[in-house]
Amino acid sequence: MKQNPKKNQPRGFALVVTLSMMILLTVIAVGLLTLSSVSIRTAARNDSMSLARANAKLALMIAIGDLQKTAGPDKAITAPANLVDANAAPGVTGVWKSWKAGHTSPNYDAKSASNFQGYLISGSDVTGVDLESQPNPGEVPDTKTASKDTRKLVGSSSVGTNNSSAEINAPVLTVSGKSKATTGGLAWVTMDEGVKGRIDLMPATDPASTGDSIAQIGAPARNGFEGIAKLDFLNKKNEDLKELNTILPKLVSLKQAGFPANDKEATARYFNDFTVASNSLQVDVANGGLKTDLSVLFDNPSATATTLPDAYANRYLYSDDAVPFQGASMNADIRWDFYANYARLYRRVTANDLKAGMKAALPAGYGTLKKTVDSKLKGPRYEATAANLKQPILLPTVLRVDTIFSIVAHDSHGNRTPAGSPYNKMLFLTYLPVVTLHNPYNVPLRVNSLQVEFSDIPVGFEFLVNGLPTTNAGLDTINNFYVDAGDRGASKVFNMQLSNSLSGPVDVPIGAGETRIFGTPFPATATWASEVGSNGSGSSLMFDWQSNQTGQTAVANTMPGLCSPGNIGIGFHVDWLARDGVRSQWVTDRRNDGVVMLKDDDVIKVNYGPKIPSTAAASNSFGVTVRLGSQEAAKTQVFYRDEARLKAIMSEGVSDRFPEVRTFPASCPRPSESPITTRNIYEPNTTQVKAYSKARPFAVFSVSAKTTMESFTMSRPMTDTGMSFQMATCDFVSNASGGASPLEFALVPVKQNGFAIESGGLAGANNTSLQAFFFGGHGANKGSNNATFYEIPIAPLQSIAQLRNANGGSISSAPYVTYTVGESRAHPAIPSDVAFSKPDTTRVMLDRSWLANDTLWDKYWFSSLSTLQGVGYNGAAARTQKDLATEFYNGTRRLPNARNVAYKAGKSADEAAAAAITTGGAQAAAYMMTQGGFNVNSTSVPAWMSVLSSLCGADVPLTTGSPEKDPKGTPFLRIRQPVMAGGSNATAKDKLWNSYRTLESGEIETLAKEIVKEVRDRGPFLSMSEFVNRRLSTGPLSTSGAIQAALDRANLNTAMLGNARAISPANVSGYGWANPDAVINNTGAGGLGEISQGDVLSTIGSFVTVRSDTFTVRAAGDARDGNGNITARAWCEAVVQRLPEYVDTTETAESVPILPVNINFGRRFAIVSFRWLNESEI
Repeated sequence: MKQNPKKNQPRGFALVVTLSMMILLTVIAVGLLTLSSVSIRTAARNDSMSLARANAKLALMIAIGDLQKTAGPDKAITAPANLVDANAAPGVTGVWKSWKAGHTSPNYDAKSASNFQGYLISGSDVTGVDLESQPNPGEVPDTKTASKDTRKLVGSSSVGTNNSSAEINAPVLTVSGKSKATTGGLAWVTMDEGVKGRIDLMPATDPASTGDSIAQIGAPARNGFEGIAKLDFLNKKNEDLKELNTILPKLVSLKQAGFPANDKEATARYFNDFTVASNSLQVDVANGGLKTDLSVLFDNPSATATTLPDAYANRYLYSDDAVPFQGASMNADIRWDFYANYARLYRRVTANDLKAGMKAALPAGYGTLKKTVDSKLKGPRYEATAANLKQPILLPTVLRVDTIFSIVAHDSHGNRTPAGSPYNKMLFLTYLPVVTLHNPYNVPLRVNSLQVEFSDIPVGFEFLVNGLPTTNAGLDTINNFYVDAGDRGASKVFNMQLSNSLSGPVDVPIGAGETRIFGTPFPATATWASEVGSNGSGSSLMFDWQSNQTGQTAVANTMPGLCSPGNIGIGFHVDWLARDGVRSQWVTDRRNDGVVMLKDDDVIKVNYGPKIPSTAAASNSFGVTVRLGSQEAAKTQVFYRDEARLKAIMSEGVSDRFPEVRTFPASCPRPSESPITTRNIYEPNTTQVKAYSKARPFAVFSVSAKTTMESFTMSRPMTDTGMSFQMATCDFVSNASGGASPLEFALVPVKQNGFAIESGGLAGANNTSLQAFFFGGHGANKGSNNATFYEIPIAPLQSIAQLRNANGGSISSAPYVTYTVGESRAHPAIPSDVAFSKPDTTRVMLDRSWLANDTLWDKYWFSSLSTLQGVGYNGAAARTQKDLATEFYNGTRRLPNARNVAYKAGKSADEAAAAAITTGGAQAAAYMMTQGGFNVNSTSVPAWMSVLSSLCGADVPLTTGSPEKDPKGTPFLRIRQPVMAGGSNATAKDKLWNSYRTLESGEIETLAKEIVKEVRDRGPFLSMSEFVNRRLSTGPLSTSGAIQAALDRANLNTAMLGNARAISPANVSGYGWANPDAVINNTGAGGLGEISQGDVLSTIGSFVTVRSDTFTVRAAGDARDGNGNITARAWCEAVVQRLPEYVDTTETAESVPILPVNINFGRRFAIVSFRWLNESEI
């Protein structure tokens, strides 16, 4: 029987399956319930995050609105809050309205508070939000305290660990819903990118021309990073630039820069110091509107053009108007044409000019000198007529006019010695006029037909033989030493035509920075025998018995060099030393005429001292006139009141060269020297003058500019009295000291065997030394043969500071300064609290630096959108302005100012190019931005270090043609193409006057720290002119501009003390200065051997500003439940950039706004990048 198959199945299977299914359904049900709960909570959380993000975006929009309202107008200044309060977080930004100082005693103390707009952080009122109260810059928001009412916007992830002082906790503003219940909160802070150094700027390309090399040193393409910890990788040079060119374009945030440094914290510490996003607009913060581009204004299709567009054709610089500052009668303001035509010189210089020299010339239309009657003086003052100065004066300066006096004995002439008489010699006085010229430029000059004339030398002489005077006249002037009574009654004139030939005008080349001494008015081969002949009347060259050899009736051609060594007496001869009516009897006994007969053993002595010639008694003055051909170029005058004042001035002071007090009358020989006999000074008639060995120089009458070490009074020649002026009026009528005078007026002794004048340097024919010593001193020990003061440009100008090389401070009225634009030192002739003063109704004393800076730095700029022609741009390097603009806007070429980048404003490249170069420079700034523009209100030492070291390791172009490669440290240049390398083997003192200085990274850091101190003491700077200029006030801030003060305090210019003397106000207290406290540091202040404020601004001036146009806004938002608990948080960050266009674009960017919306909100801010942040990124 078969078994039932059902009996073989396992028991209970159905139950198991049933239970399994029930469990599965239960799990699914629970899962569905859980998923439903999660979905509900997620939806709620998403709603909260959406609200938090919405609040964060709202905070961002409010922040940008505040920024637009306060910083959108051009007349707005931004600065970090820690400028006002050093304890404030550096990331908090303050906004001020701009402000310009007036010309007299402006109120600096009130300017910060009264112009403050507010801090750009949530919870801080800004003008327009709370109209009933004026924000107080001293009430800096507390950003350090974290609480439930603040939100951290900048934390350790941003600024690094152990840097809590830089963290920012912003006040939270609550957001209410319709029921007025709090639904969320928001906070923001706006951080200024312009106060940081930009790190991603591309290096300059290899220069293709000399002009390119000069441009790269005149406006560095990027910042430097030498000495900045962890960022050395950004300081690549030479071949390593290829690596840098790969790294830099990839940097889209500062944090990325930490990766190549292999240190994630490397850039966090520099959060407030460096950036990859900062661009500046070139706007006039002081007056509103765009700056006028001088590159375009000065450019002209014709290389020989000298005119400007109509708006500037008759405009003056200091007034920036057609009416000169303080009126035309003051003859003090400088024309715009003058600077325009200086800037255009680079197109006119030829290759031959660099070899043979530019032709020395007066400006076209120079006209007659301005003659002003001065009631205090007995004669008029003369100055170049400022209204006629439309071009630079390309002339050498007359540094010194000397007359060397000597005694010599020759055989008697004219049959004056009877047979058997022992009196067979005659006594002669000789006088040698010596003129020293200086070419202050870094290119050679060619001089032709330059004449220097002077007369009525106020020196008298008394000759004694064996203790007996030759006359009873006492001291007698050379006017009376001539045979003819008519000659004795006339002025004694010296009119020297400086030439390379004794027969007429021939070009004299003077190399870059060189001096040239002219003291050869007759051949060095001349002999006394050829002068007097066998019967006493030969062909005269140096015998001046008729007063006709020195230019009395015709110019006396004078060649370079001294016709005999400086320790040997030589010159024009006169022998009529005992005129009728005053002749001593013993002279008559020897020979009854005006000569002084000598025997071999006679003992000779000369007394000498200040003496007014009768022909000068009416004016009590001495003058030097300079002519170029028939054109009168300059007229220097010295007024000395009376003989007592004359003596006081001529004997004032001592120096290293003349350490003994001078008293007059003085004598030769001096009491400490051996007696002089006829034998001691006898030169045979057949001896050539170049071979003289006994003629005895005993005194030098000198009218001279001042030196840094060997002047008789203490002054700062480069800064206070000038060393490159063409003419001056010295008033010793009202002032008993020469300390305040631009010139020294002196009579000095020549010691036995000493040099009357030292010459050296270049040698001419017969090894004659052609150069004089000057600048530091008058001899080889302390003086130099060369000094290069000014640049003749070979490339377009790039910074406002480079206009100082036009020499606008020495060409019209006093006081004279070597440099103006970019420099700012108080002048001792002007009270410290004013920019000008009027000593009387005929004169105005201008602080030329202050006034030039006041006009230029806010309103004008150089884009370098210029014609590239001339010797610096040969062949393929040359470009017309139109071609350069087209290439620039098409992105195929950088400008000489490589930081300037194209902004097309919606136009095509050709349209933007055409617009930028039209309308006299008014539109260029609408089509450009400056990358890495730096706000000088920055308090960041690393940022300042980076900016100051922009030229670190840069090759320096030299006038020799080959650049100095990779100089050690950061070069600071007075001129963009020096004549001497910093590493030259020249003496230290010669390099101080011809080369340039460098600073090592430690020195750069010291300077940066001192600048930040100045920023805190003086800032915020509410205009560029305020930053550049000294304060018109009293106290230390009135002495110099901020950078100059920092340089002085950093003691970086002690090198100049090697060729200068320390000086203080006490040294000059008796000089009659209006502001003696201005005279500080050393006598070399302003010299090429020191780094000046203008040197720094020449480098960085093309990209510095006092406002920023790029900002980073960090915003936070949160959402809250009905109980006020935060349910979500969000953070975002945006970089915003101010653009040239106004908010309402119906007004063009270059126009002055008249629409209320543009007046109130200015130029439009645009968001250029946006990102959400995680809390870990804060």
